[in-house]
Amino acid sequence: MNKKALWTAPFGWQESFLIVLSLFCIGTLLQYMIGSFNFLLLHNPVNYVVFAVLCVVCFILSKIKNTFTNWLTSIPLSIVLMGFMLFLTLLMGLIPQMAPLSAPGAHTHSLLDKLGFSIITRCWQFILLYFLLLLSLGTLSFKRLSVWNRKNIFFFINHAGLFLALLGAGLGASEMQRFVMFVDEGKTEWRVYNENQEAMELPLAITLHDFSMEYYPPKLALINRKTGEALPLDKPEFFQLAPKTVHGQLDEYRLEILTYLHHAVWAGNNEYKEYDMIGSSPAAKIQITSTKTGESKTGWVTTGNMQQFVSALYINDEHALVMTKADPKRFLSDITVLTKDGQKIDAILEVNRPLRVGSWVIYQYGYDEDLGALSPYSSFELVYDPWIYLVYCGLIMLCLGSVFLIWLGRKEM
Repeated sequence: MNKKALWTAPFGWQESFLIVLSLFCIGTLLQYMIGSFNFLLLHNPVNYVVFAVLCVVCFILSKIKNTFTNWLTSIPLSIVLMGFMLFLTLLMGLIPQMAPLSAPGAHTHSLLDKLGFSIITRCWQFILLYFLLLLSLGTLSFKRLSVWNRKNIFFFINHAGLFLALLGAGLGASEMQRFVMFVDEGKTEWRVYNENQEAMELPLAITLHDFSMEYYPPKLALINRKTGEALPLDKPEFFQLAPKTVHGQLDEYRLEILTYLHHAVWAGNNEYKEYDMIGSSPAAKIQITSTKTGESKTGWVTTGNMQQFVSALYINDEHALVMTKADPKRFLSDITVLTKDGQKIDAILEVNRPLRVGSWVIYQYGYDEDLGALSPYSSFELVYDPWIYLVYCGLIMLCLGSVFLIWLGRKEM
């Protein structure tokens, strides 16, 4: 068999690799010379024009039969493109990413930054390959519809879904905005600050009715009274308090938990009582006994907070038993969201349970960590992404198309 000469139709693996590699090198050169691609250039209405033009171009190319369009929809190009995109994805996972979208020229001091490897999704290498991938996917999707049958329809749904998801994610980046809003309890806020610390008014407002927290039971630790370091120094030990655990061991000392109160307040006469209120804190009455001397002491230990003193059990001149600060288990905000079109939405917002209001998504972000449950405010992250619905639509089509193709393949086996 005669070996096919390079650059003769039909283009195969070698041509595909060389073309994609050339685009990657051109992108690297552009990145080094002019910096990263500025997605803000695609802001509304430019992104809608790009979306329409790209769809029309893909449709027209699908109707043309020549060497270029055959190569554009070929398996070798698809696999080579996926290989290069996988390489960029690996770089994105291995190299810390920086440079916010609003500052495309930032962080250009090191060689990695100048080559775009610390801003993968905005470097020219990614942009050029991303555009070629969209062109290939869109053209292939329309091309399969030229023959109208069940298999091609499912194929179109699958690939068109991926095309829409990728296109929506890219064009939506130009309009995506992230803000952090701080709202005091009992107050309503509609202003945020941009990266230049300039106040901005949003088309929605948040009223914070109440902020509350739940804590895990704290831990007990043995410390050196002079240095405050947890013991043993080489590997500090901690005893996790739990309602049904009444015995424990820390270094040479045996512990017996006589009383544990998750919400306690000072009651006078060196005693605490259970009372769930603002300012309460965990407290435990402990009997501690040395296994070496047999000496035993009993007393209260508490974490304390802004309204109550910390209480420790002093064992001797060297050692003391303390209670560590309890770790947050759950924190949530009781809010009402008001929009300019008259919507009023009541919600309980907590981590991993955001609230969607139109094209906005509101996340529970933070609080005053020093005050904990006494925090007078709660902070929220607000993300604006009007193209997310196109991405969702594309992902649904991708999943449905995959299921249909698997089902059809099983039937034809």
